Amino acid sequence: MATDGEKLTEIEKLTEAVNNLAPIIQSVDEKLTEVKKSTEAVDDLAPIIQSVDGKLTEIENLSQAVNALAPIIESLKHDDYILPIVIPFISAFLGALGAYEVAQRLEKNKRTKEMIAAANTLIVTADECFSNLLGLKRNYYPRLTSNPL
Repeated sequence: MATDGEKLTEIEKLTEAVNNLAPIIQSVDEKLTEVKKSTEAVDDLAPIIQSVDGKLTEIENLSQAVNALAPIIESLKHDDYILPIVIPFISAFLGALGAYEVAQRLEKNKRTKEMIAAANTLIVTADECFSNLLGLKRNYYPRLTSNPL
């Protein structure tokens, strides 16, 4: 049977071991906090990754369209009199299509800017009206009495 002194020695050893584990536990907690922050950062990147995936899909579709046109272009290369006529028309069509897409995007951006400007004007006007109302209230409310004469 263990004596009280031996029990105290064992308790002291256990206490010392627990005290030695405290910095390790603290560093593990810090690492866990860093991992949580990294996880949150990755979660914040999810919408960006989805938008990039959408862009990649568009690029893949364009790549497939170009690859689908490759056999046609190859067959036209053999006809020396058709190729010089067709290629400028295709280039003009693709240029017009690109210009149309850019114009649509610019129009969308312009409409967005106009809506933001209108919202800003509305907010500023509402603030001015509220300020005028507060000014009138501060100037005339103390002067009002129950007898108008």
